[in-house]
Amino acid sequence: MRFQILFFIAMAFLSCQGTPTSDARKQYNQGLQKMTESNLDGASSDFVEARGNAGGDGELRFRSAMALGKTEGVRAETLEGDDPNAALKALETSASWYSDAVRLREDDKKAREALQTVRWRAQVLADKINKGENGLEPRILKAIEEQRQIQGQIRQLLAEFDPSNTSAFAGALESIAVLERGLYSDTGTVMDLAADELALIESAPEEEWTDEQKLRRYQLQALDMYLGQARGFEDDCRRQVRRDKPDDAHQAATSALAALSRAHEQL
Repeated sequence: MRFQILFFIAMAFLSCQGTPTSDARKQYNQGLQKMTESNLDGASSDFVEARGNAGGDGELRFRSAMALGKTEGVRAETLEGDDPNAALKALETSASWYSDAVRLREDDKKAREALQTVRWRAQVLADKINKGENGLEPRILKAIEEQRQIQGQIRQLLAEFDPSNTSAFAGALESIAVLERGLYSDTGTVMDLAADELALIESAPEEEWTDEQKLRRYQLQALDMYLGQARGFEDDCRRQVRRDKPDDAHQAATSALAALSRAHEQL
């Protein structure tokens, strides 16, 4: 944390230019002090207040935005080992604040460099998360296996099913419906992860996208399309089971499995 502390001390331009007279400047300086104490939440709160109360003080607004970007970047460092998803959110927040600083001062080289750096860090971390055991591909493979098992259960049920005595199969039908509902929720989580990564890429201007990012963007868009289709079929499967129509449910489960497989092919 030593270099972060030095960074914030160096940024304390307000305290070097005389005694601050406004509450906003006092809040900013309080935030700098809290950063030296590793009080990230307190520092962030003070910087937000300073940014909001800066009024016509453009320098204070800019410095507060930069400080908030740095604060969230430090937060990401503290979280990455134990909670990489939370660290990624912190980096995304950091990028948002640095973008605000660039908007306030478009020609500031340090602000632009800080924004590019934090975006790069976020992309690297997102790639790491999505390749890990809780990443996109492992989650999709798990969903494919679960959908295949559900499809098999419905097939077994069809071999014995008597439409004139559906109450005898109520327990089996309910069990299948619960499993499909859980898979529907899990597929939604995968879509959210993909959407987060896509939003991260698109947060940068298009002219700054690398060839790898352009390809990844295309993959994620196609992935979202097929996962959306799979989710629709999963919901239909659940509804058909609830209606005591295992034959229609089997067709929906088969379609869901095909869509999930197509989604996996995009990766």
